[in-house]
Amino acid sequence: RGGLGMSLSFVRVRNMDERLIKQWEVTGRLLRDAATELSGDPIEDFEDYLAHNEMGLALGALIGEGSEREPPPSSSFWRLLRQAADVMGLAKHRNDLRHHFRTALARESISAPRT
Repeated sequence: RGGLGMSLSFVRVRNMDERLIKQWEVTGRLLRDAATELSGDPIEDFEDYLAHNEMGLALGALIGEGSEREPPPSSSFWRLLRQAADVMGLAKHRNDLRHHFRTALARESISAPRT
C-alpha cells in the first residue's frame, strides 16, 4: 500500500523543490544585479534576506532604498526589480515598479544629450 503513490508524491515534491531553488537563484541574481546599480552604503539586512531566501523582504528593501535615493536610480534598476517581482509572482508590486521604471526612463531621455 502506498508504494507507487508515495514514489509519485516524492517525485512531485522533489520537482517542486528544484523549481523553488531555481526560482530563488534567478530572483537572487536579479536582486543582486539591482543592488549593484545603487551606489553608496550597503542596504541594511539585504544580504541577510538573500542568505535566508527572504526574497520578498530583499525586494522590499531595494524598493524602499530606491524610492528614497537622490539622484534616483536608473531605469535598469527598476527593470531588474520588476523582473524579480515577476519571477516571484508578486503582482502587487508590478504597477508601482512599472511606474518607477517609466519615470526613470523619461528622466533619462530628457537628460540624454541630443545629437
